[in-house]
Amino acid sequence: MKVHKKDVPAGANILGARFVNAIKQPNTPAEKAKSRFVAQGCGDKEKPLIVHSLSTLRQSSTKVIVSTSAVLGWRLFSHDVNQAYLQSKDAMTRDLYIRVRANDAKYFGIEEGELLQLLKPLYGVADSGDYWDVTFATHVKEDLGMSPFTGDPALFIKPNEENVDGILGAYVDDTCVGGNEKFQDLTLATLEKFESEPHVWDAFDFIGVSVRTLPGPSRSFTLDQVTYIDALTRLSSSISYEDFVRAGAGLAWLSHGRPDLCCAINRAAQVTEVLFAERHIKEFNKAV
Repeated sequence: MKVHKKDVPAGANILGARFVNAIKQPNTPAEKAKSRFVAQGCGDKEKPLIVHSLSTLRQSSTKVIVSTSAVLGWRLFSHDVNQAYLQSKDAMTRDLYIRVRANDAKYFGIEEGELLQLLKPLYGVADSGDYWDVTFATHVKEDLGMSPFTGDPALFIKPNEENVDGILGAYVDDTCVGGNEKFQDLTLATLEKFESEPHVWDAFDFIGVSVRTLPGPSRSFTLDQVTYIDALTRLSSSISYEDFVRAGAGLAWLSHGRPDLCCAINRAAQVTEVLFAERHIKEFNKAV
């Protein structure tokens, strides 16, 4: 909602924002350009006070979905909700304002001296994920009739009188789903409720893992992180401790598909700034 600066309270929480452009699935038949308007949440005065309550899928739960689908002969599929945060059912409960750059003003009909008051959660705002998490979890429970697992509240199961019809894992706006035909039809309710991409069947990428269905009469699947592994690079001997920590976090993501790396990953995670030395870089590069 447009507001004039003179109507904004003194000391108001005003954030910058910009468009982030990217190419999704590059060098594939599905390649497409995507643009997203993102708030610069680093300037949020209230960010240090926000307590998050959203749930994100555990890495191991992807294996639960795939293995359960293999045992029960289900088909695997995925779907992505477009601009999910903006589709949250609840409005923001705190006052936030967006300062639109001059080059972007034309897209919003903003004139000089005007700001945007944020009514719905926006990407880049610290607590936006919490709003979407509540929205999607409510939909899965009420519209799909699914129940969350105690050990992973982002993993849901659809029971029936004798067994189960399907299983669903949610990671922000992306899902990995397995189920019988009855459950497959039921999940169309998600596409009807939210503006979403169509279901992607049998072969897709989900939170850094490639899920593929093997040909044949039985349901067999593979999981790998080959693309992610190929993007890893060795570290230079002059790397800073901060960059070493970031690289270690990237390596840790491989524990999902390469449990044999867990020892190297854990050793890298135990390195402190005081102890950080060239030998730790060599160990990291050996793992890579």
